[in-house]
Amino acid sequence: MSIVVEIKFNRFPTLGADMRRVVSEVVRKTAFDVEAGTKQRAPVDTGLLRNSYNTQMESELTAVVGTDVEYAVFQEFGTHKMAAQPHLTPAAEAERQPFIAALTQIERMLK
Repeated sequence: MSIVVEIKFNRFPTLGADMRRVVSEVVRKTAFDVEAGTKQRAPVDTGLLRNSYNTQMESELTAVVGTDVEYAVFQEFGTHKMAAQPHLTPAAEAERQPFIAALTQIERMLK
């Protein structure tokens, strides 16, 4: 007895590219959601810190949310003279579960 397998449609060559594109969209959306949450939570005196946050896509799968304002780190973590006013960390933590859920959904689609 012999078994014959005939492939009528082969998606394997495009599956990797499709998955990379979809995951890239999740990374991009999450990064911009972190940026928005950070701006919403940032302490405001002059507005410089809040307006300075931006998102840079370093690659398809790597995004960085940050600022070049030098005192941002002191606002986030505090000093010996000033209490912390976290805004970036809570924004990132708020997006952790939605990010994991989105990646899990992608995984389920592939099964």
